[in-house]
Parts: sequence; structure tokens; C-alpha cells
Amino acid sequence: MIIIVWFCMAASELLLAVFLYERCAVSLLDGLALQVLNGWLLWAAYTDLKDRRITNHWIVCGLCVCVTYLIVKLALFESGWPETLDCVWGACLGSGILLGGSMIRKGGIGMGDVKLFFVLGLFCGTERVVVLLMLTLVFALIVGVARMILGKMGGKDRLPLGPFAYLAMIFVIFGRIPG
Repeated sequence: MIIIVWFCMAASELLLAVFLYERCAVSLLDGLALQVLNGWLLWAAYTDLKDRRITNHWIVCGLCVCVTYLIVKLALFESGWPETLDCVWGACLGSGILLGGSMIRKGGIGMGDVKLFFVLGLFCGTERVVVLLMLTLVFALIVGVARMILGKMGGKDRLPLGPFAYLAMIFVIFGRIPG
């Protein structure tokens, strides 16, 4: 049964990558990488929502995917170095902003979220990680305020950022937001 589910997921990922290639002018390599990252981020969002943590081994899996993608991209394309450096800067920027926020207020932003945005920045680059971070925080703000108004959340309660990062990534991927 697990093999059938895995095969169906792999087939749907491949079909979505081909769709991105044909309809959204995304290269097949980028489309496949987006789909792997999408699955990875979906699981990270689920565990963040369920357990309120993103484990280090899951972050390492995401890093391995991103580094492999960047190496393949460097090997296949001549203009790979500027893009790779942009991705490294994106990783530093995405995680650096959240790290600064976590240092300002203890217990506010978890280190799992900081590491999550390191991986996302490594994949997206500087421009997209800023948009991704802004959308994530806006979505979290909207849900947080709505939950406070409804009385389901107090001022000291915490929201997991993983699900909002996943939602923001969907907007970045399919919304063709700059990058």
C-alpha cells in the first residue's frame, strides 16, 4: 500500500512539474525541485502545526535537496554562479531576519522557523525569500488577530509559522511573484 501511495505522489509531482514547465515557463529542473521542496515544506508545516517543532533531521533533508539542486544547476548552466550566490545570500537574509526577531523577544520565534527560512532562502534567493517572509508574517498576523478577536487565542499564545510559510510558498510558486 505504501508503494502505491508513494508512486501516486511521485506521478503527481512529475505531472505538476511538467505543468509548471509548459504553462508557467519554469524549467523542468526548477519544476521538479519546486515539487520536492513543496512536499518537504508541507511535511514541515504539518509537524510544526502538530508538534510545534520542526526537527533538525528534517531541516538537514531540506538542505540536502537544496544543495543538490544548486550543484546540478551549476553543472548544467553557465550562469549558475550569480544565482547560487544569490541563493546563499537569500538563506542568510531569510534566517537572519528571523534570528534577529527571536533574539529581540525570547520565546517568540522558534529556531526551527529560523532554520526553515534558511532552507527556503537557499532555494528561493534574496528577492523571493523577502516576499515569502513578508507573506508568511502577513498570513500569521491575519490568523492571529482573527483568533484573538474570536477569543481563541491570548496575547502570550504562539502560532506556528510553518503552515503560513507553506501557504506563502504556494503564492510565490503559482503567483509568479518576482524572482
